[in-house]
Amino acid sequence: MERNDMNEGVSAIADAESSGAVALQDGAASVGPDESIFDLLSARARGHSRGHLALATIIGGVDAAALGWAHPTLWPLATLFAAAGAYGAWGLMDRALTDHAPDRSRPFRPAVAFAVRVTRDMLAIVGVMATVAALAGIWAATIGEWHH
Repeated sequence: MERNDMNEGVSAIADAESSGAVALQDGAASVGPDESIFDLLSARARGHSRGHLALATIIGGVDAAALGWAHPTLWPLATLFAAAGAYGAWGLMDRALTDHAPDRSRPFRPAVAFAVRVTRDMLAIVGVMATVAALAGIWAATIGEWHH
């Protein structure tokens, strides 16, 4: 990275921090102070390529299934992989909705747009539930034997 590029990157991050926004170093997402973690994750997913999202979906799903089958006691780790797979699939569904929005040249029919939107929302729910389950499992494994 050239010195001038680095200075521009540092000044962009400083500007974002002074305004209360969260800016990621690669410029893929910028989130304001009133936005949630879900807004940040959405911005990140929208900044990734389709190939990256597809790999996250495939690898997350395969790893979750393989780890859950081979080592069931490691289910908290398997649910983290499932959450990563759901994130990738959510990003693909969101990208499909954006690419086929009504103001685009090839919009989805209303029924297809509805089905994709419902699938995207269900994937978000699955991802959040998998993350919560993983955190609960890790928490239990970490302090499960501890008693006052």
